[in-house]
Amino acid sequence: FYVWADVRASGIPSRDFAFALLRERGVAVAPGTAFGSNGEGYARISLATEPAALYEGIDRIIAALT
Repeated sequence: FYVWADVRASGIPSRDFAFALLRERGVAVAPGTAFGSNGEGYARISLATEPAALYEGIDRIIAALT
């Protein structure tokens, strides 16, 4: 139902990454730190959507990390 994605390559805290991803790419994820301090560097992605939307979101996340 959920995937934990490693977003450390972004070079910014996971909370900042999540807000920037929403603002700049239109993709909503939960910052790992919303689930405790050990979640730093990760984002939680929900898989509860249609495949086409999920693939588009993943492509946008990858673009944000490169």
